[in-house]
Amino acid sequence: MAYVDSATQRVFEDIDTDGSGKLSQRELSRALQQLGVQARSERDLHATMEKYDRDGDGYLNVYEFSQMVDHLRNPSAARTVHRPAMPPGGQYYERD
Repeated sequence: MAYVDSATQRVFEDIDTDGSGKLSQRELSRALQQLGVQARSERDLHATMEKYDRDGDGYLNVYEFSQMVDHLRNPSAARTVHRPAMPPGGQYYERD
């Protein structure tokens, strides 16, 4: 299982305004703004969503969001996005 730090978990929960456990493209836009990143266009926003949406459901779960945040913190890591198979039961993270 992948680890999501508590600060990233809290940011995710604050941005996930509908409580779905997933970020929509609109919620992702707000998340990027809070992180100081401005998408230049809807196309850029959509491309960001597609890049980190590992399970292809059109939303970012907390694990996918955490990977995006890690890549924003360390841009050299963003060159490769690891896309492993979804684990059994869809368990992506542990809360601390």
